[in-house]
Amino acid sequence: MKSGDYKKWILENSVIVGAILSVIVVSAAAYWVFSNESRNRRAQVQERAHLISTILEEEVINIFDFVESYLTLVRNQYYEDRNVESIKNLLDIAPINERSFSHLTLIDRDGTPTFNSRYVIRPGSSAADREYFKHFQKNDTDELYISLPHVGRNSNKVVVRAVKRLEDPDGNFDGVIFIAIDVDRLVRFFKELDLGENSSATIVGLDKRIRSRSHYGELGPGQDISGSRIWKELEKRPTGSYRQTSVVDQVERLYTYRKLEDYLLIVAIGVPVNFVGKLESDISWLASSFTGIAITIVLLLSVIAVRESIFSRRLRKSNTAKDEFLGQSPSIKFMFVSSGVP
Repeated sequence: MKSGDYKKWILENSVIVGAILSVIVVSAAAYWVFSNESRNRRAQVQERAHLISTILEEEVINIFDFVESYLTLVRNQYYEDRNVESIKNLLDIAPINERSFSHLTLIDRDGTPTFNSRYVIRPGSSAADREYFKHFQKNDTDELYISLPHVGRNSNKVVVRAVKRLEDPDGNFDGVIFIAIDVDRLVRFFKELDLGENSSATIVGLDKRIRSRSHYGELGPGQDISGSRIWKELEKRPTGSYRQTSVVDQVERLYTYRKLEDYLLIVAIGVPVNFVGKLESDISWLASSFTGIAITIVLLLSVIAVRESIFSRRLRKSNTAKDEFLGQSPSIKFMFVSSGVP
């Protein structure tokens, strides 16, 4: 096709060309809207997960800060006369909140419980085999130790113990004192949030064992998650995000994590990938609907315009043929003009 013919074709078919360009522009705009909105939605989900992980971090820190202060108060009272009756008297004045915490227990140097604020101590009960007891037998430290979750031998409840060391007047190991916390208490507030089905909140120790989780896999509390990607991420930075299939329940999630400064714990919030995908699917549907409607309107207008163009072209040809006919027959033209026919 010659250049002149090409230009003529474009001029004659400008409506069709315009319709094609309009469809391309509308499709490109819809794709841009979808991509931009998807990025925004994903960023919003991650930002919300980051905010919740910050709140969870503060919640956990507040819990253990209070527990440590309370244990220090009770321990100092006990040190005055080494009598459990003084602990009972103190708890009458400043009772432990049993809606937030399960119970307080005192254990002697042999591992035998000598005081429990809530439950009857079973004969023969011992904590000598518990890891928190062995920890303070071997370590001369005043740090707050956060134990693995275990079923209490007197409470029959799965609890995490916040433990401090007891010493005799000479500074030797003299047992431990702890407050037991229901494992669900640590993530209670998270369960009231709507972050999508299968979202998760996890509190895990630097020993790579879970202390508390919003829901568990087959292994339950205390599971070892050495295979999680979080440990590689922690080597890079104390806070961050990553994506992986959970080693706990095999759900693929976007995770946001934070390492606590004062305690050997990490908190992590996970949002299922399919939850983010559902948001993107909704956006895609809206974008597709918008594109379909816009293209339909463009095509309808194009059809109307094409029909008008064809009609106009036929009318021009008809007028041209008439003019040519009249031009060839002056007498007939004179007759038409005289009769008022245009």
